[in-house]
Amino acid sequence: WWTGATMRKGTPDYIVEKWEKAVEEMVKDREFQKRMDLIQSHIHYLNSKDFTKFVYDEAQYYTELAKRIGIRK
Repeated sequence: WWTGATMRKGTPDYIVEKWEKAVEEMVKDREFQKRMDLIQSHIHYLNSKDFTKFVYDEAQYYTELAKRIGIRK
């Protein structure tokens, strides 16, 4: 299971970059990591470009899987 934050298409680059920096800094914080470990949540940071690619790759993989097992035409 994965989750991430998204923004509306056309969000200005400076806002995206500000969020990326804040989230990257947050996931590096030891206290944050400890609290995530307490709820067995393992955090891995991806910037917006890499996260977008990851989401599209996942969608493609599961679409193909659904076709192979016959639950999607």
